[in-house]
Amino acid sequence: MTGPSPLQARILAIWAWVLPRPEADVELNPPAIFQTYERALGEIRKTQNTDMIDALADMSKELFEDARDTRGHVETRASATVTATGIGLAALAGIASLWSQQSQKVAWVPAITLGAIVIALLYLISSIMIAQRVYGANVRSTLGPPDIVPGTGANKYAYSLRVSGLRVEYAIHNYKANNRALGFVLAAQRRLVRGVTLLAIAGGVVLIFQAPKSTGTTPVAITAQTVQLIAASQTAASTAASASAASVGVAASSAPASPVDVLPPAQPGQPAAASSSQPNVASVPGNASTVNGTASTAHASHGAKHKHP
Repeated sequence: MTGPSPLQARILAIWAWVLPRPEADVELNPPAIFQTYERALGEIRKTQNTDMIDALADMSKELFEDARDTRGHVETRASATVTATGIGLAALAGIASLWSQQSQKVAWVPAITLGAIVIALLYLISSIMIAQRVYGANVRSTLGPPDIVPGTGANKYAYSLRVSGLRVEYAIHNYKANNRALGFVLAAQRRLVRGVTLLAIAGGVVLIFQAPKSTGTTPVAITAQTVQLIAASQTAASTAASASAASVGVAASSAPASPVDVLPPAQPGQPAAASSSQPNVASVPGNASTVNGTASTAHASHGAKHKHP
C-alpha cells in the first residue's frame, strides 16, 4: 500500500496547521522506544547480583518520582493554557464590543472582522476543552498495598528486587500517560496561539478601518449650541451698538458750546453784540474784556448818534 501523494501530504500538513489536534498514540509513544524499555525491565528483574540490588532500588525510585514530577509539570502547563485562554476570551469580548459600536469605512471590513472574531472564539473554546482532557480519565500507575506485601519465604534482596521492578514498570506506564497528556497540552497551546493571532488581526482591523458611529444627537446638539452662540453674539453686538450711540449722544449734549453757538439771533433794531448774555461771557473769561469792550464801544457810538442826529 502506497502512501499519500505529495499534494495530499501538503494538504494534510496545511489542515494539521489550521486545526491542531493531539497526535496519535503511536507518534506520542513510539513502539520502538518502549520496546527498549520493556527489554530493560526484563533485564532488571533477572538481576542476581546482590550488590546491585540496592542500587537498582534507588534508581527505580528515582525513575518513578521523575515520571510523577513530569506529570505535575504537564498539569501546570495545562492550567497556564486555560488561564491564558480565559484572558484571550476577555480580549475577544472587548474587541467584539468595539466592533459592534463602530461603523466601517470599507464595505468588506465587517465580514472579515466578524469572521476573524468567530474563528478566534472557536479556537479559544476548543483550546480549553482540549486542555481539560489532561485532568480527565488518564490513568497513572503507582504502588499499591498489594505491591509491597512480602511474599512467603522471600528474603530482603528478592523483595527489594520485586519492588524495584514494579517501580520501573509503573514508570514506563506513566511515561505513556504523560506523553498523551503532553499531546493534549501542545494541541491546546497551538489553538490558543491561532486564536490570539486572529484576535490581533481583528483588533488591528477594527482600529485602522473603522470610525465611530454617528448617533444623530451630536450634530443636533452642536447646531443648537452654535445657534445659541450666534444669537448671543448678535444680542451683545446690538447692546454694544446701542450703548455706543447713547454715549455719543450724551457726549454731544454735554459738550460745552462756543460763544458763537450760544448767541441768540439778532433782533430788528438791536445790534448783534448787545444781545450777548453774561453767563456766556463769564464762561469764556478770555474774551470777556473784548466783548465788554465791544459792547461799551457800541453803546458809546449809539449815544453819539443821538446827540448828533
